[in-house]
Amino acid sequence: MKKLIIFDCDGTLVDSEIIASRVFTSVWRSMGLDMTEDYFLCNFVGAGNDTEIVKSTLAKLPPNTMEIADKKFDEELATNLKPVKGMTELLVGLDHELCVASNSSLEYVKRALATTGLSHFFGEKVYSARDLNKPKPAPDLFLHAANELGFTPQQCLVIEDSVSGVQAAKNAHMKVIGFLGGLHCNQVVTDKLLEARADHYCRNTGDLQSFLCGGSSNFLTSSLQGHCY
Repeated sequence: MKKLIIFDCDGTLVDSEIIASRVFTSVWRSMGLDMTEDYFLCNFVGAGNDTEIVKSTLAKLPPNTMEIADKKFDEELATNLKPVKGMTELLVGLDHELCVASNSSLEYVKRALATTGLSHFFGEKVYSARDLNKPKPAPDLFLHAANELGFTPQQCLVIEDSVSGVQAAKNAHMKVIGFLGGLHCNQVVTDKLLEARADHYCRNTGDLQSFLCGGSSNFLTSSLQGHCY
């Protein structure tokens, strides 16, 4: 029986977080808010628009700041966005149901997948927390995706690169792998994700592929103790 593998998008499927950290901090600094890229990565990865840190940060900036930043971000994505290294090859080899569940908007996620050539792996099985008004770490998005595709939480495995994503999976009573293969995963980001206590950790797509395609068709029912990191 096939299982459902739920992928986050930013920083898991596509290397967008490293671009976001560079673009947003640059624009924000030009508007008078001094922030390092490392601080952005450690605090904004996986954060929804309704989180306190996002709201408090935007409150310090001029009203048109995000319009300017989003435009610059879109320009950078159009030319520089790539899949996480090895992700295309990993997806080709998976023989389970796949979907994407992200805090980002549905329009953005579909565009990111199209830009990186990953759309055909997921089709219309792409879900946004913004459509539910319940971003991660709330479990609603993952539960919604599972329900839409006819799976129970026990039949799902979530791949996440953020603390909020790991927490959302655990809140949904789903197994979760903390994925450390994005370019944004510096040591501080890695340490923070390790503290979230995912069921398993993989440091790159090679580790993830070995885990998912290592001949174990019942990886969801086997113990997920330990990690590849």
